[in-house]
Amino acid sequence: MTRQEIDDFLRGLGAEIRNTRDGYVEYKFFDKSRVMIRPNGEVIRTPAPKYGSDGKNLNKGLRLDRDGKLL
Repeated sequence: MTRQEIDDFLRGLGAEIRNTRDGYVEYKFFDKSRVMIRPNGEVIRTPAPKYGSDGKNLNKGLRLDRDGKLL
């Protein structure tokens, strides 16, 4: 997919788009999951946060692979 096709696809899923000072493009979704695209084209996917009964974030810092499995 081209960068424009990716942008159109993620916008179609309801993502909020933000450009960072470092040149990243961040797509944030309603469930608080994110897709970030680095200036070099690398894609970083992070899952929606999950919290334990004590309120602690259980999956902070985890990423998703291309199949949606946690790394």
